[in-house]
Amino acid sequence: MVDGEEPEIAIIGAARNNRLGHVTLPDVPAALLVSEKDKMLVATDTLNDRIWFADPKKRKVIKEIQLTIKPHLIAIDPDEEYLAVADWNKGVVQFISLPDGKVAGRVEGLVGAHELRFNTSTTAEVLLYVSISDRPEVVVIDPLDMQITNRLQLEGKHGIIQTAISATIQFAIAVPVPSKEAIVHLIDMKTNEYLGPLTLPAPVSRAYFDSFGRYIFLPSAWDGRVWVFDVRRREIVKTLEFDGPVTGIAPGFLGMSVWMLSAETATV
Repeated sequence: MVDGEEPEIAIIGAARNNRLGHVTLPDVPAALLVSEKDKMLVATDTLNDRIWFADPKKRKVIKEIQLTIKPHLIAIDPDEEYLAVADWNKGVVQFISLPDGKVAGRVEGLVGAHELRFNTSTTAEVLLYVSISDRPEVVVIDPLDMQITNRLQLEGKHGIIQTAISATIQFAIAVPVPSKEAIVHLIDMKTNEYLGPLTLPAPVSRAYFDSFGRYIFLPSAWDGRVWVFDVRRREIVKTLEFDGPVTGIAPGFLGMSVWMLSAETATV
C-alpha cells in the first residue's frame, strides 16, 4: 500500500493485518498496482514521469522506466502481458510489455482520459476501455494492435468518470459526472454496442458489481440510496436506503454479502 506521503510501499500481511516490511522508493509514489503473474509491484511517479517495478520479496526496486508522458492512470490487462499508462493532459496511452518493461507502442487522441479499464479475457479478445471525462464518450482500444477500434458516443451532456465492467457477464455501465442529468449508460460488451441510458431518481457516484457480475450497485451521489440493477433483466430491482451517502462498496465471499461504506456516518 502507499499513503501519498512516504517514499515507500508498505507491505501488509493479510492473515494477521500486520506490517511485514516496506520497499524504499526514490520518491513518493502516486499509485500502485500488483502483477501477480510476475510477482511485481508497479508504482508511478507523476512528478518525474517514472514507473518503478519492485520485488516484494527482495524489498527493493528492480527496474525504473523513464517515460515521455505523465503516468496519471495505469492498468494491467487480465493476462498480465501489458501495462497501460495514460497521460490525460496529452491524451496519450502507452503500452508497456511485462515483465521486461519496454514501451511497446502508444495511442493518441485521448485528451480527458479519466479511467482505464480492461475487460476480462473470457471474451477471447482483450480490449481496453477509456472513459473520457471531457465528453460523453468511451474509447475502445485493441492493446495488441494498439489501435482505437471503436468510439462509443453516449447520450447526454456530461463526460464519463467510470466504466464498470462485469467479470462474468459481458456487460458494462458507464457513469457520467454527477449532475442534474441523472443517468448511467448501458453497454453490451459482446458487440461493443451502446444500449442507451438508464434514467435514475438521482445521479450516482460510481457503479459496483457483485462477485459474479449479476448485479450492479449504484450509490446515489446525493443521499443514502443505493439502486440494485439486475444485468440480465436490465432493470432496477431494489432500492436500499442508508443514513448517509455510500462512498464505497465491496462484494463479499461467493456473492453472499456486500459491504457498503458510509464515510459521513463512519459505518460499514
